[in-house]
Amino acid sequence: MGESIQRPSTLQGKNVSASHKSSQYAAYTVYLRLYPSNLLLLAHSDTSLFWDDDDRVYLIGSAATAPETKIRPFEIDLKTGKKLSEEKLLWEGITKVFPEGPHMYKKDGWYYLLIAEGGCFADHHTIMARSKSIWGPVEVKLENLVMRKTDPNEYIQYTGHGDLFQDPSGQWYFICLGVRKTKEGRFIMGRETVITTTQWPEGEFPTIDFAKMDVPVKGGKQPAPAWLLKSSGSSLTLDVELMHIRNPVEENYKYDGSKTTLIDSNAPLNQSSEPVSFVGKRQRLLDGTASVILNVLDTSALEDTLEAGLCYYKDELRFTRVLLDGVKEELAQIDSPDMTEHVFVGPVIGAFGTAAKESRLEFVDLVVE
Repeated sequence: MGESIQRPSTLQGKNVSASHKSSQYAAYTVYLRLYPSNLLLLAHSDTSLFWDDDDRVYLIGSAATAPETKIRPFEIDLKTGKKLSEEKLLWEGITKVFPEGPHMYKKDGWYYLLIAEGGCFADHHTIMARSKSIWGPVEVKLENLVMRKTDPNEYIQYTGHGDLFQDPSGQWYFICLGVRKTKEGRFIMGRETVITTTQWPEGEFPTIDFAKMDVPVKGGKQPAPAWLLKSSGSSLTLDVELMHIRNPVEENYKYDGSKTTLIDSNAPLNQSSEPVSFVGKRQRLLDGTASVILNVLDTSALEDTLEAGLCYYKDELRFTRVLLDGVKEELAQIDSPDMTEHVFVGPVIGAFGTAAKESRLEFVDLVVE
């Protein structure tokens, strides 16, 4: 839901899900569900929650059809999921181009509304308005571009869609999305989370610094919440860093330390509707290695249509594999701009298995740097 994990008032991320139509080319309809309540909201995206001093809770999101989205908050009962007020148009932004990613803060007697605007690429920027009432009207000044679009010569580009938070020492920070863009125009890792410092004087608008690779952080590190380190309550009890392509067929996976046994899927990698037998991790380093040991437990599959190995995966249209297919071994080259372009998806590297005939595969010591 776009909230800062460590904020005390934030939901812990458990039993919260958002879904959309599967294909990147299909029209997107956003559904937000907070379990076990019956909350089901349509036509709102980038939603966040705001707790006021009187314990009332408001859901703030982007409503209507992009790029003409509008910020429309309403009061909500989190126990029942019911709306307690009508939606009210609060702000359309300054350029009125993709106003989205809203967050509300109450500080120094003001309600501050932070949003992203301009789309998610070169024109991406962050603006803010404020009001004495949560329902507005808001005070807007053109200089309220609290984080302007980045200089095209900067390494970190396209920053926006962020949230402000304060550490125990009182220092403000801004955490947002951005890309690391090389001089050749590549941003191999897709959109990543970046952090930068912020100055927020009393009674004034904040000023957010441009994102840099090295950010000064006061004080020591705090341990992550226990729920963040392991997932639980499922037959798939595994580290949260492990990833699948769409919802996994749980009975097809067995985890034992560094060893994963899976049953291959009929669905290949180049489709967007069915789950694929795949377990991987996000790429972390621009210059690193990935490896895994493959054991084919059912050797008869080698005589059939088995394809299994290590896959560098962006989406169903862009992936490359080092694979065993029972017939030949094949290596290929691809230029990284063909794997990036103006998309958000970051690469996932993992072990996979597909075949027309069901067979068992064992992957040991998956390493992704």
